[in-house]
Amino acid sequence: MPREAAFLNRWAPLGAFTGRPRVELTSVTGGAPDGKEDIAFDAIAFQPLPGKTRHQVVTLGDSFAAGEGASPVEGSKYYPESDRMGLTAYANACHRSYAAWSRKARLPGSRHTLGYRTDVWDPDVDAHLLACSGARTQMLLPTAAPGQQPVRNAFGLSAEGQHREPPQLDKGSLDADTTLVLLSIGGNDAGFADI
Repeated sequence: MPREAAFLNRWAPLGAFTGRPRVELTSVTGGAPDGKEDIAFDAIAFQPLPGKTRHQVVTLGDSFAAGEGASPVEGSKYYPESDRMGLTAYANACHRSYAAWSRKARLPGSRHTLGYRTDVWDPDVDAHLLACSGARTQMLLPTAAPGQQPVRNAFGLSAEGQHREPPQLDKGSLDADTTLVLLSIGGNDAGFADI
């Protein structure tokens, strides 16, 4: 189940797919051996689109892209699944904001923001906000394929995710069909949070 559905009783978008989509669901949580975290799901549905999604947008990066501290929109500041700091042992504090700059951007020729078009399920837009507050450059890098050495950055650090999420490039949203990537990274590498 995608993190977008966490802690909510609602449908969660998995993205737009061409060809024959295939989804596997599991209740394995990937790191909660004490049984305090569980996953429940009861339905999956595919909605045929009139054609290939025209705009496939992926937002990667750190708190600047995630929207840390952005003003609340419609009474909510962060996606609930990314605002769990301190509430569980498996907290996700990525702080992906409804007011993130990527959601306020307008695609060429569009009257509405990317956030609005995503929220109203516009069939011409498939947008994924993967940025995470506090992320450093290596948190974007993909992990190695099985049997290969981990990818390392210029400082010799291997790829890693944040808040029990996989690295941003391992989430599966960025692929050959992506039409736009929005990215900001480097502030945490330079010690911005310490300043």
